Amino acid sequence: MIRFIKPIDNKADFNKLVDSFFKFLDNHETFKFMSYSLIRFDKETIEDLTSKHKEHGIDYIVYEKDELFKGVLTIKRNPSQVLRLLIKNDFRPIDIQFHARADGMDLVKLRKYIN
Repeated sequence: MIRFIKPIDNKADFNKLVDSFFKFLDNHETFKFMSYSLIRFDKETIEDLTSKHKEHGIDYIVYEKDELFKGVLTIKRNPSQVLRLLIKNDFRPIDIQFHARADGMDLVKLRKYIN
């Protein structure tokens, strides 16, 4: 099953994610493809980075089979990049409502202008 996880809210998912990262990064055959710096990570470092994923704008989608994470997709969110992409495609901000959503996020209304 493929699913979006929230490891901070779900301790079981957090533990499975940390264990999976440690297993992926500890594999000698695939390590060179998983690390840019070729520096080994210990489990405490992986736990620390995973616990701060929201602060760094990172989300996770996992492929889970037999109660194990067989694959992990890490997504780096960058809202300003999305907004730039929309503006490049003739969308223009017409209104901003600060803290409009229940989670405190702002709401930006866009309009597409046709040339």
